[in-house]
Amino acid sequence: MIHSERPQECSDFFCGYLTSPDLGEEWKPSHSKIVIAPELNANRIAVHVDPQRPDAWKQEPYYSTLKQLAGKAAPDRGQVVVFVGSRVYMVFPDRDVDLGVVGKDELIVTGERMTPLGIQSEAFKIHKDDPRARSLAVQRWGMQTLRSKSTE
Repeated sequence: MIHSERPQECSDFFCGYLTSPDLGEEWKPSHSKIVIAPELNANRIAVHVDPQRPDAWKQEPYYSTLKQLAGKAAPDRGQVVVFVGSRVYMVFPDRDVDLGVVGKDELIVTGERMTPLGIQSEAFKIHKDDPRARSLAVQRWGMQTLRSKSTE
């Protein structure tokens, strides 16, 4: 298909590889097997990985860059979320959380909890009708939806 003949949603989409000065040629999706895009008013970085290369995001230089992005996002409660097919991973600066399959009726939520070693970020999924979902949306995004890209 010729570039100008793409569907409108494709024409309107700009891969993070093209829009972020921090991402070099190695991030070109045809090479990296990764498409990176901002979501939720740029409060979430969605990393979509080719299911035929599910480990691509764990390879260098991608993994260390994702960790750096997670570190930059953390102070503002931003998220770096990796989608490999229907499986979802939350990337934190210190670890990754496998959320499993996130259904269309589920939301991805992050928070913090106190542990004996200090404050630790956590990620979990909740049903979109869970009473906590509305409260979290108001606190975090001013009523913006929490639905993940993979659930739309």
